[in-house]
Amino acid sequence: MAENEAAKPATLGEYIRQQRERTGLSQRQLAARVGMHHSRLARLESGESSGRPAPEYLQGMADVFGIDVSKLLKFQGVVPKPELPSIRSYFRRKLGVDASEADILANLIADYQQNNQSHLKKGGTNNEQHR
Repeated sequence: MAENEAAKPATLGEYIRQQRERTGLSQRQLAARVGMHHSRLARLESGESSGRPAPEYLQGMADVFGIDVSKLLKFQGVVPKPELPSIRSYFRRKLGVDASEADILANLIADYQQNNQSHLKKGGTNNEQHR
């Protein structure tokens, strides 16, 4: 295993410990930042805690770690559904087009976004009025 690769955590507690160590925080520091008692955090990390941490603790930890809370929730069996369907699926359902037509529409949007980004990098704005 490479030096910078950490072992993949098997539990929420292991994942929290890895993230806490990555951010250079002690258990007391992390617990204070999220409003949790440090002994509760220690039990969670060691696997001695049988209960699930409250959502506000998980959100606080995610904020401290700079990650999406869904990464923590996955360890509790909560897998959030994607908020939006793929653009192709959306076109097929909403507009009733077939797969090839959905691909054409999706490619048009991708081309537009690419051109718009290129224009912005050259110093233009996306609010310029055409004269």
